[in-house]
Amino acid sequence: MTQPAHILEPERHDGPSLFTGIQLEVDEITLYRTKINAGCIDLRAAMIARHESGVKQAADEIAKISGQMQTMAAHVASVIARHQARRPRA
Repeated sequence: MTQPAHILEPERHDGPSLFTGIQLEVDEITLYRTKINAGCIDLRAAMIARHESGVKQAADEIAKISGQMQTMAAHVASVIARHQARRPRA
């Protein structure tokens, strides 16, 4: 017995692919990684130079970017968890 087309093609029925939906957020997380690396380089340079305000500024920037990265990563994880919970496992 053949299955109806709407069951065989979930993307057509459910909308775009899960990965299409989270692609922008994954790209943002990757960009944050680059910004954190730059911030760590700045932090190390300020530390070596014993430049107090430079250390504070770099640490603040790392904290801000880390918070944004955490928010995005938590959202991606929750989207995946909801997706897994609603899709029956084969």
